[in-house]
Amino acid sequence: MKAVLLWSILIAAYAGAQEDPGAVLEKCCAITAKDVTLLNRGQAIGRLIDFGDDTDLAIMGAVRLTVPKEAYIDWYRHVENYKFSSMVKEAVQFHVPPQPEDLARLALDMNQFKLLKDCMPGKCGFKLSNEEIARSRAELDWKAPSVSAKAEALAKSILLQHVALYMKQGDAALPTYNDKPEARNVLVT
Repeated sequence: MKAVLLWSILIAAYAGAQEDPGAVLEKCCAITAKDVTLLNRGQAIGRLIDFGDDTDLAIMGAVRLTVPKEAYIDWYRHVENYKFSSMVKEAVQFHVPPQPEDLARLALDMNQFKLLKDCMPGKCGFKLSNEEIARSRAELDWKAPSVSAKAEALAKSILLQHVALYMKQGDAALPTYNDKPEARNVLVT
């Protein structure tokens, strides 16, 4: 999540700024003058972003593109362009406001069902709040034959709610996750 937010912040910061992209990277990501020189020579760089603890990991990568800024921003705005590797299972554009059909192709695999089944406050394989963990434990009977459909419907409901709130409230809507021993808000690093 933080890596995605960092990437979005960099794109947004550079899209409207007159500032040199190297200067933007130096301010946010501890990129050195040597790194900027490497970027200017066409080399890619990468850095591990330290959030001060060992519970989250983010990696920042940068490469100078030889396309007009407007062309890249146009590409960036089309979410279907993000499905460029086997690790990205699906990429869809949400309606405004978000609609249930936006998540029609979302499917949980067997590993994700197990992670959700074992999810509890302080130890969860999903980024969920206390309320969402409690909801999953209350609504899902893992012995019922229809539990997979109900678990998938619950996941879609939670995700749709997150997107709708974020569209209305921005960063203020970001939840406090309770997937680790210490609950944390994604905006607090």
